Amino acid sequence: MTDSLPTKALLLAYRTDTSRVRDRRRVGYLVRAAALAELLARGLVRDVGGRVEAVANGASTGEPLLDDTLTNIRAAAPRTWRHWVGKRPVAALGLVEAALIAEGVLVSVPMRVIPLPHKVVGARAGARLARTHAAVDAVVRARRDRGPVDSDDAVLAALAAAARLRHVLSRKDRRRHRARLDLVAAQARPVVSALESTVRRKAWARAAMLGGQHG
Repeated sequence: MTDSLPTKALLLAYRTDTSRVRDRRRVGYLVRAAALAELLARGLVRDVGGRVEAVANGASTGEPLLDDTLTNIRAAAPRTWRHWVGKRPVAALGLVEAALIAEGVLVSVPMRVIPLPHKVVGARAGARLARTHAAVDAVVRARRDRGPVDSDDAVLAALAAAARLRHVLSRKDRRRHRARLDLVAAQARPVVSALESTVRRKAWARAAMLGGQHG
């Protein structure tokens, strides 16, 4: 069974050194963007003047986050891609995590400081994590003469850069491979741009807040 793009995005966000996700809100933006990119690739949504529009009332996709995203898009007036990327990011993350917990890929463990469950990578996740990271690495560093790359992996690499997943692509890597990342982002350009804008705006807002505290 092939993992959905949101599932791959979440696996990519897990750090292999700590087996945890950092900045759950930002990873929520990432998985929501991945859902939008998959819906776009499947032809279930389209871009109309910079806004997202559902193509038709079709059957369920069978993926919780895809269905949640599509249901919300169908029920609303056309909104921008950035609006949907920012839609309930922590809830979006939770839907993907719940599916992986059911598979045994993630496990919930109690936190030491706060009495809430924390999701960590389970023993069965190692190979899938390694494949996902290796696929993105191959896309970014692929030679032009080796033919086309997998479309999902290409979009995933572009989304990882837009989300600033530094354990996947450092700032130096993003600068060095900017032309390549721009090329592979082409098929999901509105989603990638919306995620990049969302993450950048949140970073600015956080910096402004911290600056105000120390001003």
